[in-house]
Amino acid sequence: MKRIALLTLALLLTALTAAAQPAEHGEFWVQIFTDSNGNGIRDAGEPPLRTGVVVDLHDHDGVIIASQVIDEVPQTLRDRGLIGFENLPPGDYTIVVTTPDVDATTASRFDATIIIGEVPTVFEYGGTPNDATPVEFAAPPLTLADVEAREQIARVALAGIGAMLSSAVMTVLGILIYFMLRRRAARAHRLQYAEVTRTVRPVDPNLPR
Repeated sequence: MKRIALLTLALLLTALTAAAQPAEHGEFWVQIFTDSNGNGIRDAGEPPLRTGVVVDLHDHDGVIIASQVIDEVPQTLRDRGLIGFENLPPGDYTIVVTTPDVDATTASRFDATIIIGEVPTVFEYGGTPNDATPVEFAAPPLTLADVEAREQIARVALAGIGAMLSSAVMTVLGILIYFMLRRRAARAHRLQYAEVTRTVRPVDPNLPR
């Protein structure tokens, strides 16, 4: 009986010691969400991205050692927008997110290191579907004051145009009148000169001086 008790105690101690030891492998997770407002932060109420996302896991040499597509992960993870890589040995890794149908609003490349005993790292990737219809803002309706202001501007503009046309017409008329008067004065001068020329008698060279 005593031996059985000692054996049971030894098994319990072994189990407790094994449970207390940290796991020899780690894991990474990527939380993928729709960044509705494009601010690069996962805000409350923003839904997960459930399609069109590929996540590649690179080792420290840059070689792809694992790849997952959000469309192919278990439904429970897909509904939460989660892609994970588990049972990874300690070391340096790089996670690259590719989304052909999504415009990224956060970083799409993450560097991380697995250290035994640390809590798994969760990276957040956000983006906006590039086929999303942009939000259009309707122009506010015109008020009576706006209409009156536009009418006033139109009246002022028409008055200015009318004044410019009147000034141009007066300038042209003034130029025409000037040239007409100048032409008439020149003609009168020529007639006067001709009249004076006819009334002057030629001097006889034989007359004594």
